[in-house]
Amino acid sequence: MKVLLAGCVAVTLTVGCSGSDNTSSTATSTPAPTPTPTPRPTPAPTPTPTPIPSITEVYAIADDGTPLHWNAFLPSGTGPWPAVLVIHGGGFRAGDPGSTEVAQALAAAGYLALAIEYRLAPPGLLAGQVSAGYYPDQTDDVKLAVRAARADSRCNGKVGAVGGSAGASHTAYVAATGTAGDDRIDVGVCLSGPYNYADPASLIDPLHPNFKEDVTNYVNSSDPAVLLAASPISFVTRSIAPLFLVASVDDSGMPPQQLPDMVAKLNATGVINYQQLTIAGSLHAFKYWGTVEESAKAFLAVGFAAVDLVHGTSQTEAALKPEASSTTKPMSSGSQSPDGKSPRQGSRASSWGIMIRPP
Repeated sequence: MKVLLAGCVAVTLTVGCSGSDNTSSTATSTPAPTPTPTPRPTPAPTPTPTPIPSITEVYAIADDGTPLHWNAFLPSGTGPWPAVLVIHGGGFRAGDPGSTEVAQALAAAGYLALAIEYRLAPPGLLAGQVSAGYYPDQTDDVKLAVRAARADSRCNGKVGAVGGSAGASHTAYVAATGTAGDDRIDVGVCLSGPYNYADPASLIDPLHPNFKEDVTNYVNSSDPAVLLAASPISFVTRSIAPLFLVASVDDSGMPPQQLPDMVAKLNATGVINYQQLTIAGSLHAFKYWGTVEESAKAFLAVGFAAVDLVHGTSQTEAALKPEASSTTKPMSSGSQSPDGKSPRQGSRASSWGIMIRPP
C-alpha cells in the first residue's frame, strides 16, 4: 500500500490516479517564480576624439602674386614643434589643402601640421593665380612652404612632409632638391606618388589612363626627355632626405611601375635612408592612411631625431640598425613573395638606414 501510494503520489503530480474507493484525485504543483534577470551594465561608448581646429593663414606669395594658404593644426601643449606639411593630390590640377584627417592625426602626435595649397595646372586655378601652374610653379610653391614652416615661430626648425599622389611627387621633389636646413625637407612620407613621368609602361598603362594626361598637362609637354627632366627621380642624390615610400598592390590611382622606378634610382645612387612598403588592396594615397599611419609617424619621428639643425644645415650622420629602426607593419601575405619581399619592389622593403649628409 505504501509503495502503491508513493507511486500514486509521484504520478499525480501531473495526471490523476484512482484509489481503492475509485475516487479520482489530482495533485498540482505551484510553479516556481521566474527569476528576474540582473541587468548588465551598458558599456561606456568609446570617446570620439575632439577634432583639432585649423587656422587658415597665408604662408607666402607666389612669384605671380598668388597668395598661398595653409591650414595650420596645432598640437596641445607649448611649442615649438617639428612641422609637417600635408600636401594634397589631385592630378596636379585640382585639390584643396588636406587631408584634414592626416593633418589632425599628425597634430595629435605632436607635430605642427600644415595642410598647404599650391598653384594648379590647367584647368585648375587658385584665387588670384595668374600663371598656368605648370612645372616648376607647384614645386616652387612647396619650397616656399618648407621655408615658411621652418621660419615659423611655432616650429622648432625641423620640417617634414606627408604627401598623397601628386603631393607625394612634390614631397619627393623637395626631399631631393633645394638646400638642407632651408627649402629642403628633413624627412618625408610619400603615399602613391608619381616619380618618373617618362616611364614608358606608365604612359601606356590601360588601367591608369589619367597618368599620361596628368603628367603631360603638368609639365606642358609630351616629350619624354622633358617629362624625365621634371621627374623627382632625376634629382635623386645621396643627400636626399629620408623617405618612406608607400603604395598598394593594385593601387587604383597610380601605375604599378612608379614605386619600383624610384626605388631603382635610389639603389643605383647608393641611397640607404629610405623605406618602401607595398600594402594589400587597391586604395590610393590618403585613403589608406589608417593602415600606414603608425608606420608613417614612426618614420617621421626617427627622421626628425636624426637631424641636427646647426646654422640651418643638417650636420648629423646617424646610421640606424634595421632592427632598431624598422617602422613598417608586416605586409599581408597577399602582397609578399615567398621570400618575404614585395613582388614589385627590391630587397629594402623591411630594412633601412639613415645617413644624413651635409649638402
